[in-house]
Amino acid sequence: MKKFTFLLSLLLAFVGVTASAQSLKFSDAPSDGTWASNTQWYLIRVAYTDSYHPKAAYLSTEDGYTNNNGLLLDNDVLPTTDKGLWCIVGNETDGYKFYNKGEGTTKVLGVSGWSKMYDATSTEDVAMSFDIVSSTAKSTAHCVKAHGKSDGDYWWNNGNYNSSTGCKLTQWQHANSTTATTGNAFYFIPVSDLANAEYEAKMFLGTTNVEPFRYIPSVSAACSSELATWEANKTQATEDAFVEAAKAYLGKTYYRITNCNTSRAKSVLAADATSAACVAAAEKMGNASTVWKFVPAVKEATGQYGVKLYNVNAQAYLGALVNPVQEPVTPMTSDLTQGGLYSISVNTSGTVKGFVLRDGNNGRMNLESNGGIDKWEGQQGYYNQVTWTIDVATEFEVALNTVESKSYATAYLPFGVSAVNGAKAYTAATPANGQTVMTETANFAKETGVLLVSDEAAAKAILTIGDAEGAANSSALKGTLLAKDITDAQTKYLVFGKNNANETEVGFFEPSTTVTSIPANRAFFADAEGSAIALNFGNVTAVNNVVAGNANVNAPIFDLTGRRVVKAVKGSLYIQNGKKYIVK
Repeated sequence: MKKFTFLLSLLLAFVGVTASAQSLKFSDAPSDGTWASNTQWYLIRVAYTDSYHPKAAYLSTEDGYTNNNGLLLDNDVLPTTDKGLWCIVGNETDGYKFYNKGEGTTKVLGVSGWSKMYDATSTEDVAMSFDIVSSTAKSTAHCVKAHGKSDGDYWWNNGNYNSSTGCKLTQWQHANSTTATTGNAFYFIPVSDLANAEYEAKMFLGTTNVEPFRYIPSVSAACSSELATWEANKTQATEDAFVEAAKAYLGKTYYRITNCNTSRAKSVLAADATSAACVAAAEKMGNASTVWKFVPAVKEATGQYGVKLYNVNAQAYLGALVNPVQEPVTPMTSDLTQGGLYSISVNTSGTVKGFVLRDGNNGRMNLESNGGIDKWEGQQGYYNQVTWTIDVATEFEVALNTVESKSYATAYLPFGVSAVNGAKAYTAATPANGQTVMTETANFAKETGVLLVSDEAAAKAILTIGDAEGAANSSALKGTLLAKDITDAQTKYLVFGKNNANETEVGFFEPSTTVTSIPANRAFFADAEGSAIALNFGNVTAVNNVVAGNANVNAPIFDLTGRRVVKAVKGSLYIQNGKKYIVK
């Protein structure tokens, strides 16, 4: 049994080295002071940081990366000279040596308590030949140990030697020092030369600015040409072209975010001006507070993009996620700089299909049972509540209210509408003489007050979200995105409804004192004269007797377009005292 275990251990060790040999490119030995033609250069960087190893430092022999004792690991600035470039020469049998391009072909790296460059022919009792295996603590990282040691494994280690000066490259032989030790993990980043090293490092580490955008739904499809160009030729210039295309697309695209835990009563992310919380799935298509935009923003410390989650109806940004509690209150803010910087990635936890949203503190967005959101990593059986679907918001539904043979509703929305189905949209002219002329429009801009009218008494109108060139943006109808408190101010507003004197007719009327608020996304007249306004559609419907009061035979006369006339013509239709009549 012991023999089998020993042979198995040898096999596993051999497999580890072989796997690494397949992922790293080894160079032929330099000859006569010249590097081999197949030399592959690497940047060597710390793979894991924590409070003991605070910097993702690079290994280099240039000033600023060393002290009098040897090589430090406390500088995370990309090296700017050849002294930051390394190649690996050797084989599994004899071990591998590390040469430094800036130090020349006669020196190799030696590692003991401290590490520094030694003459390649040196016989000092310092490890200068090494074995390389894959790290089990950090994906794509490697671990390096002294070759040929009989008294244990001496692994390269990011050693914290002095709290005031930082870390160093050392070796650690201990039962706790293995391929699973985070401090033993190093990235070997292949580069072609110093000129391209910065961008090649970004590609290896997955920190190009392609990554923050490509997984946001529909961005890759919309920017497929720029993405294909980058895939074929990965340079800073092609990345910049893709990023600009992605930013332009996001600038005109709206999204809805829904939790994957469908058993929750409230699962669609929404917000008001002060806090974010989810609403019921039934509200998803008809609640403007469920509509978001992803606003690109750069994290200054890294230069990498993230997105701010902007609720278009609340006109506020989602803040950083709060710690998990039963009834969390994650704040909203109108200040872009105070909004949390989020990343979006594909979920890989469990089998739930969807996306992960993380704030700038790496907190993962989680849905609590009351609809509030906070941060939690999730666990087996609960990954659905920390995973979200993200859909492009292309339509918005407005419920219509039936009056006689038609149905109506006002709308005041935070996004443009490029088409209206199930109803007609009308803007309103400035009221005059108790009436407003209504003008049909096929589309309208954001924050434009409109009246929706269905001649077929449809239950709802379906609006296509999007900005249309030349869309109507002028209407005397004002509006509110969020519910508006009108307590003790009812006389300042005229809201849409039935005529109390004749409930078959509609118009805009002063609300009763029992009405203390105007619902979100409704249009109204503000500070208009009189207590009622009739609707002039240019025909005989929905106008008669809307404005009640005593008739005045000397009142001005208007045609159906609202223009005042001096003399009425026999047989024509006119409006006087808010009523239509035909001159006989």
